[in-house]
Amino acid sequence: MHLLCTFVVSVCCIVRFAFSFPVESFEKDLENLRNSNEQNLPEVDDLREVTRHIRFKVEKNFQDEVQVEKNFQDEVQVGKNERSKKVLQLKCATCILLVNYELSRVKILGGDFASVDDMVHWVADKCKLLKLETARVCKGALENFGGEVSRVLSQVNLTAEEVCGITMPDACPNYKVTTDNHKTAWNVSLPPKSHLIPISPRKFTIEGPTLKVLHLTDVHVDSLYKVGSTANCNEPLCCHGDDVTGDDIIEPIDPEQPVRDVHVSKQPAGQWGDYRYCDLPWWTFTDMMKNIQTRKIDYVIWTGDIPAHDVWSQSKRQQTELLFKLTSTLVEYLPFVPIYPAVGNHDSFPSNNFPPSKVRTSGKYSVTWFYKALAKAWAPWLGPEALKTVEIGGFYTTLVRPGHRIVSLNTNFCYNENWWIWLNQDDPSGMLQWFVQVLTEAEKNNEKVHVIGHVPPGKSPDCREEWSKNYFRIVERFRDIISGQFFGHTHFDEVLVYYGPSQRLMSVAYIGPSATPYAWLNPAYRIYDVSGFGSGWSVTNHRTYVMNLATANTRNTTVWYVEYDACQAFGVDKLSPAAWDKLLREWVKYNEDQSAVKIPESLKNYVKFYVRNDEISIPKLGGELSCSTLEDCVKEIVCKIPKNKTFDVCRKV
Repeated sequence: MHLLCTFVVSVCCIVRFAFSFPVESFEKDLENLRNSNEQNLPEVDDLREVTRHIRFKVEKNFQDEVQVEKNFQDEVQVGKNERSKKVLQLKCATCILLVNYELSRVKILGGDFASVDDMVHWVADKCKLLKLETARVCKGALENFGGEVSRVLSQVNLTAEEVCGITMPDACPNYKVTTDNHKTAWNVSLPPKSHLIPISPRKFTIEGPTLKVLHLTDVHVDSLYKVGSTANCNEPLCCHGDDVTGDDIIEPIDPEQPVRDVHVSKQPAGQWGDYRYCDLPWWTFTDMMKNIQTRKIDYVIWTGDIPAHDVWSQSKRQQTELLFKLTSTLVEYLPFVPIYPAVGNHDSFPSNNFPPSKVRTSGKYSVTWFYKALAKAWAPWLGPEALKTVEIGGFYTTLVRPGHRIVSLNTNFCYNENWWIWLNQDDPSGMLQWFVQVLTEAEKNNEKVHVIGHVPPGKSPDCREEWSKNYFRIVERFRDIISGQFFGHTHFDEVLVYYGPSQRLMSVAYIGPSATPYAWLNPAYRIYDVSGFGSGWSVTNHRTYVMNLATANTRNTTVWYVEYDACQAFGVDKLSPAAWDKLLREWVKYNEDQSAVKIPESLKNYVKFYVRNDEISIPKLGGELSCSTLEDCVKEIVCKIPKNKTFDVCRKV
């Protein structure tokens, strides 16, 4: 997220939104523009504090920078939580003011780029000047993403507030793209409620056996991981042999300096992986597969994200080779086990590149090659009909057992960083309407459906609001046959509880823990107990398996163990939507008055396993959570659970 926000705000100069420098003339230019009576110019007085912090970042004398920073911190005199909010406010204000500034400056003073190449060189130079990232990250990110964002932003008339609200949602939560301005309101067509009486599981005297279902997600395998390399490299991904070292990369607005010097030791990258912004070594992935191989598995759901997070240095060839290497490894270790995959946002090239079928792209940004590669890689597990829709848009449906169907959605069509969806916002590639058709047929055939995908619907700010609302409508309509939902993407161990009108409980979605340790997490996988034929094909329990990275690196040996049994940890006889609803209501009651109600043991466990790392306290997760105390983190984590079609992410249940 951090790299893309940095890059998008920079690349906005293509459509005349950008940072403009040299910094020394910034306020002078603003005053000249104000004298021209131009509209929408930021107040110069409002900019002085912001520009002071930008200016010292590009001063030649590092000692002067440190002194200015010290003065700033002395002036603020606020607690850590308030200071964190101040940092976010500064980031949002800076984004909006500078974007508006460049829009007005170019309008009055003129100027343009002769070519996209000229633009890339210009923005990359400014990226380096501001020390937003290292030179190679600036250059690679602009080369990979510049054309995509330039084309989209040149065709969509977004304000500076809207651009910053999209690219920096955590810093600018109050600036949403309005429906009226950009025609984002749309609805899929839903059939009337079926009058067919579904077959009740209780009518069967013989029930099928409980299935063991492996959930594997967000492996982010790093083929370039090097033991002993720098794990605190001041780039978005570390633990490579050619990492940039030293403290020369400084966040331009966040007063923390240098980046990541807090909670980070100077120890080199460990043998089996590292907590500090490093992805999963290949040998750790194969070690995990060897452990999985020892367990009984009936089938696998694999919810995406194969490559590492070095998105600036990736290529089409690398993504394709890694796709086939990983799928062949799964076949090697689980040769007779069906595997049902879903596509992750990192799996395409460039990352997040999923143009809807109505958006005409060519060359670098065409995604046809990728869907064909997916179909070829997934062919060992899927039939011809499923592969047809994979080649169209990376989604499919297939029957697992009689009465049990899986639908794999390409939820990257809702992902906020997939910029192509701005050019086709109404049900991109028609996938949700196709989803309705599949569910309608499943309803007629008395089938229960499990939905899998990567980006969780309703997960703000990642999944777009209108798409999520339509997904909620579909779940509400077909709540009687959707018996399970499974996603990934966040890397955390989470659950979402979906509610309909009048707080009516609809469904539960599980977000699987990531195999990658990125960042500050222990590698993990999960095995669900799924009731068999005659019992509704629902999740009744799950066990999460982890490897403690700190112990593994210290002892140079791996041990995969059960981190927790869900029924035992949460004190329920079996997992069900009703059980989760009861737990959530108890947790919300605690959230409303933490001083009056003792924290439930089940909530303690949920928060503990959400992070799955005893080596680090929850507030140290930094950008992943906005809280700075354990009490606030508990509130924030609970607040992420309930979802409903009105998209109130902190709704009381």
